[in-house]
Amino acid sequence: MRILPQANIRKCFLSQISLRWIWIPSYCAAVRRLTVSGILLIVSFVLSVGGAVVLYNRRVYGGFDAFTWERGLVMAGYVAAAIGVLLLGGVLRQARSAVGARVVTTIFVLAAIFALVGEASLLIEGFSMDWGRVIVLFLFAAEAIMGVALFKSGLVPNWVAWTVILWDVLAPAVLLIVSSDDIYYPPLHFIPLLVIGIALVGRARHMPTSKPA
Repeated sequence: MRILPQANIRKCFLSQISLRWIWIPSYCAAVRRLTVSGILLIVSFVLSVGGAVVLYNRRVYGGFDAFTWERGLVMAGYVAAAIGVLLLGGVLRQARSAVGARVVTTIFVLAAIFALVGEASLLIEGFSMDWGRVIVLFLFAAEAIMGVALFKSGLVPNWVAWTVILWDVLAPAVLLIVSSDDIYYPPLHFIPLLVIGIALVGRARHMPTSKPA
């Protein structure tokens, strides 16, 4: 195993591949997917925080337009996260975790769709707390499964995978105890995605590969 020199990492993005590095294309695909996936997961967190900031301002200053921006930012965060997880699934398949990749992408994308439907209904007429609980538990479960898949794949450090798993197991339990009437706090779902995103970007910059004979 070896680390691709920084100069050759740049070649991945500039498509300046010489015959000596003819083995780079498959490596480049993984680097691009990891990088873009990580960036999208980080962006999803930033969008969710933006929604939380707008929520605070709306409660202080009021206004329906602010409410629309608030929910729109959260919805954009779910979309960015879903695309990021789909790209991550491609890397998991390359890491010989095809079954895990399909499970992760399918469950998370379904959870994101549920959340988007809930957010859209919230914009129109609001949704019941029971529906909110379903969304919350679905999202936490999807992220916990993602943590397990990442642990098995070795794409991120073990502590990152365990942090994601523990967060997604403990957070809903704590919410059900301290805030049983309303457990839907979107930024809480994006915190583990931020951790994963940072780890993926770091992994992409120092990704080991083998040079074929």
